[in-house]
Amino acid sequence: MRISTGAVSAAVAACLLGPALAAAIPSAGATGTASTVAVTVGSGHVWTATGVQLRAGDTVVIRASGRMRFGAPPINRLTPTGVRRGSTCDAIGGTRSNDWPAADLNCWSLIARVGAGNPFAVGDARSLRVSKPGALELGINDNHLEDNAGSWSASVAVTPAAPIASVPAPAPAPTPGAAKKSSILVPVIAIVALVVLGLLVVVLWRRRRAGVDQDAIARGAAGPVPGARASEVAAAVVAAAHLPPIDSTVGNFLDVEFTADGRLSVGYNHFPAETAVSWSATYPGAQPHAGEFVTEGGGETRHTAVIAAGEISVGALDAHGREADLTFTWAVAGVPFRYSVRRSVPAEAERLH
Repeated sequence: MRISTGAVSAAVAACLLGPALAAAIPSAGATGTASTVAVTVGSGHVWTATGVQLRAGDTVVIRASGRMRFGAPPINRLTPTGVRRGSTCDAIGGTRSNDWPAADLNCWSLIARVGAGNPFAVGDARSLRVSKPGALELGINDNHLEDNAGSWSASVAVTPAAPIASVPAPAPAPTPGAAKKSSILVPVIAIVALVVLGLLVVVLWRRRRAGVDQDAIARGAAGPVPGARASEVAAAVVAAAHLPPIDSTVGNFLDVEFTADGRLSVGYNHFPAETAVSWSATYPGAQPHAGEFVTEGGGETRHTAVIAAGEISVGALDAHGREADLTFTWAVAGVPFRYSVRRSVPAEAERLH
């Protein structure tokens, strides 16, 4: 009979760590599957209740789409990403009388809050792990509601937090016949246990140092690439079970837009410093373009990467429908991620090329 090394490893792990791993790595039935709620975000009020009550440690994935009218052009058909805060936002919003619900986030964009917490950016997609419990609300970052119309459609997927590990029951006392075998196995078990525990410590240290929110493995728009190896996912689950709750994302794209001069502007946060992000732009009927940029770190701090017009074929877009499918890929602590979005080139950029 042939015995594989995988079977031996599994047998050793079951003997040494069976009760401990059963408590540290919850089963699908223990954690529960993600539940999804559909929400319509109206334009007549700032905050919309979702009916979702969150607990500390829950993982939330929010996706949104649609068009909403906030006034005369150019804010008459805006997606949930809104308008980047800056001169355009100030020029239009400065004529309004009320305060912004979130003065430091994109104007006329989708935002959210948990309980009495501060508003945070959502845009068209956001994943996070909840640090404090409360009711989830979605909102519009608008300081003048009187001329609004339309709505956005949003989905809220919640994966419950892992339950607290239970204390395993004490092992039964060995029988006299097993005493001799136990005396031989004790040194072997002790050595293997030290090796396994050492590997777990290394995994936890690497994950925590990289700042990866491993409990959000199943994120939506900005998430791990499908087909990630099973060993990577298993290590991520072990790390997440021991990390304290955090409120962050791994690689959050705030906005991806073409500028008036034909460049591609990419706003982001929550990337580890010096992460290499590969991008590709695919146009209908034309050859794809590709490149790479390196991120800055900074958690919630917003950063912007600008891709020069020479790297993006605006002429190809002009000839083939003015739209491009943009894909960004990167890896954090060995776990691959991907973000995709479709954007159009402004008419001003077409006239410059």
